[in-house]
Amino acid sequence: MANRCTYCGSQLDEGVKLCPECGRLTGIESAAPKRPATRQAQPPRRVYEHPVRAQRRQAAAQQQAARPQQRPAPVQEPQRRRQPQADPRLQETAKKKKSKHIIWSIVKKLLLAGIIVGAIYAALAFVNISLIKRASYDFGLSMELEQDNYGDAIDVYFKEGSWSFNLFTFTVSYEGKANNGKDYEMKFGREKGQVVVTEMRVNGKKISKKDIMPLYVMGMFNSVEIKTDK
Repeated sequence: MANRCTYCGSQLDEGVKLCPECGRLTGIESAAPKRPATRQAQPPRRVYEHPVRAQRRQAAAQQQAARPQQRPAPVQEPQRRRQPQADPRLQETAKKKKSKHIIWSIVKKLLLAGIIVGAIYAALAFVNISLIKRASYDFGLSMELEQDNYGDAIDVYFKEGSWSFNLFTFTVSYEGKANNGKDYEMKFGREKGQVVVTEMRVNGKKISKKDIMPLYVMGMFNSVEIKTDK
């Protein structure tokens, strides 16, 4: 087999130590592939161990082998607490108390609403009746009448009677017994900016509207207070 120069790799004849190409004195490298050196396996080194330690290690290994393998405990789902069943009698008593409480609360609300409505009605009645009592009427007469307003005229003309206010129709009424013994029913309203008696009944008989103001109401305004000796 041919030899090669170790520097330039040129082929050399057998026995030539000087390379004709690079001119160097070189060793001869065989063209045959080199086999890697095989490393012989060395026997394992023996480590000295104290006899007592070796006995302990063996005993621990035997105990470990003798122990049964512990399996992990299965995970248990938390149990839900059962709610104690209530006594039916207690439930019935609680329902009755609740019903009574609801009824009582409704009654209180109704009472409060009634008080509020009553207070509103009383206030409206007082205001409207006061306005009627203070109102006057222009009869177009040159002479002066005895009374100036409806309140004074009615107080003098009637010996007894009462005022009322209708919340739904928003009208003021008066019922009373006159000094002559006749029973009157009157309803008040407004016409042409003046307070007038819109309806009148005398002893249950309805009076014509055209006669109410000039005949009956004017007589009330012109009535004189009757003084009685005590």
